[in-house]
Amino acid sequence: MGIEHPYLAVLATIMFAVAFASTTYFYINMYTESFKIPVVSAYSVACYVGNTTYLAITLKHERGEALELQEIKITTDSGLLSLYPLQDSNITVDMVGFNGVLRAGQLGRVVATTQQRLFSVNRSYTALLIFDKTTTTTGFTYISCSELMLVSPGVWQALYTAAPPLRLEIPQAETATAIITGPTPDSESAVLFYTDFEENPGGWSVIGDSGVWAISDHGYKGRALEGSISYGGNSNISMYVWNEDISSFSSLWITSKITFNTSTQKAQGGIALLQQNLLEGYAVVITRQDSYVSLGVCTLEKKKGQNIGIVSCSYNDSIEFGRENSWGVLVVNFTYIKIGNKNGVTLYSYLYTPSGDKLASFHRQMKVINEFDYTGLLIGCEPTVGATASVFFDDLVISTSDPRYITFNYVGNLENIYIEVLDERDYVVNSTIASPGVAKLGVVGDAVVGTGSAGKIRVLHGDSVIGEKILGPIVGGFVYNVTLYAGSACCTYTVGANGMFAYITVHGASTPIENTTLLTVKGSAYARLLLVDSVNITNIDFLYLELRGLSSQRIEVIDGEIASSSTSTELVQGEGYIVLSVAVRGGALLSIALETFSDPSLVIPTSRIPIFLYLEP
Repeated sequence: MGIEHPYLAVLATIMFAVAFASTTYFYINMYTESFKIPVVSAYSVACYVGNTTYLAITLKHERGEALELQEIKITTDSGLLSLYPLQDSNITVDMVGFNGVLRAGQLGRVVATTQQRLFSVNRSYTALLIFDKTTTTTGFTYISCSELMLVSPGVWQALYTAAPPLRLEIPQAETATAIITGPTPDSESAVLFYTDFEENPGGWSVIGDSGVWAISDHGYKGRALEGSISYGGNSNISMYVWNEDISSFSSLWITSKITFNTSTQKAQGGIALLQQNLLEGYAVVITRQDSYVSLGVCTLEKKKGQNIGIVSCSYNDSIEFGRENSWGVLVVNFTYIKIGNKNGVTLYSYLYTPSGDKLASFHRQMKVINEFDYTGLLIGCEPTVGATASVFFDDLVISTSDPRYITFNYVGNLENIYIEVLDERDYVVNSTIASPGVAKLGVVGDAVVGTGSAGKIRVLHGDSVIGEKILGPIVGGFVYNVTLYAGSACCTYTVGANGMFAYITVHGASTPIENTTLLTVKGSAYARLLLVDSVNITNIDFLYLELRGLSSQRIEVIDGEIASSSTSTELVQGEGYIVLSVAVRGGALLSIALETFSDPSLVIPTSRIPIFLYLEP
């Protein structure tokens, strides 16, 4: 049957077409408009190197209209902080890859650098980024840069899934360099007084009218102080007293070399600790008669009508000492204590040979009413009219730290290095084996090294001298720092297990460093070096990084601009070397990848080994 009203069919067709078109336009418009809505992703990392903190926020505009960055706020330990606009002049903020406006598909980075500690290690924080059309947040945890490697998101995501065919190693120790610094200020201030008696030290007084004190040519090395006494019926002791008040010190060390003349008469030489305005005290003495000596402590007291003198002494057993040119080293330490509810003091006394062998020692606890006010040197003879004594003193040190040792704070990655202390004539005073940490070297036999004018510290690895420094006076109790830059005079290293990453601090790069072997590469694979990321690259005057002997192309940064971001891909067979030349005018961070390939024609690497460089001016 046909249609009786054709105009109705035409009308229906027109209405259907209009409805279809309207619906299609709605969906197309909705779809199109949805892609105009801007979407931005953010990824952030924060880390520290020394006192410097770095925060890097990477932004990716996924799609939609252009976005203009208006604010960046971060949480810190002190509250909310604005990085953009910047509210703290102590923070430097750089825009990398964009000028504040992001367009679809564009990447940009915001890098903040500061010497302030805004965060606490291993705590998490949030960054809020406000754009003109959207807002996003990103979180970060504050860790050390050696852990982080400060790289763009996703670069190292498969780093440890399988062992790469190459590994990194620190270059051989033959190229290691030890840097010696010190003494540290604290250790210098702990040594209150020292002298080798090459001349009259000044600031000392003679107590006792029967003694004569003068500089003599009969020193252990060079000159010495000679005290002579002749008993005339008043006092059989004489003292050479330091004029400085020591009553404020709760503990003190005093050491001196002592020897006697060739007389067979009984003689005493030692160290006095005086109280009550020089009216009483104690003395630790070496008493010598013929070729024997005894170590003891004596009570000193001033009797009416007489100078201060020895009241009584107690000794340990006699020791055969030798007659002529036999020096002993006397070391005394006192520390105040409580004995019951009374004030007391413990006296520790030691007698050594100049070679450091201990001959005798004792300690004694005594009740005291007052602190010791002064200290000095003491000589004594028999209380017999006409008796005489002559005693020589050398290498005197008064210190709050133990003068029997020099301490070395050793930082490095080589075990069992040798540290030597030498006098000004290059005679080795003593040596010690050091591993990372604190090492002590005994100088009890020469507490004021040499003649007190100068000395030298030398560091050896095997038979190779890897560090040496001529210094001023070297004194027992001083502390020095020894930092070992293994593999290069420029650098300190952290290399991961199996050589799967390296974190290197390059020191002193404000002075040009030329052709330094930075790392050894072991294994076999096609490889290249790639500059992945950087912070403060504008601080670099020049940087060249190459696979020495393998690659025809090198990484190049010139005047803060990247001239070449990778080496060419070449075959490493057995061993290769990464060689660095660099000069900077400020600190900079570089993330480098050692990429490996199964075939040199491939673009996607099979593994990446991160190398993180901190360039220190």
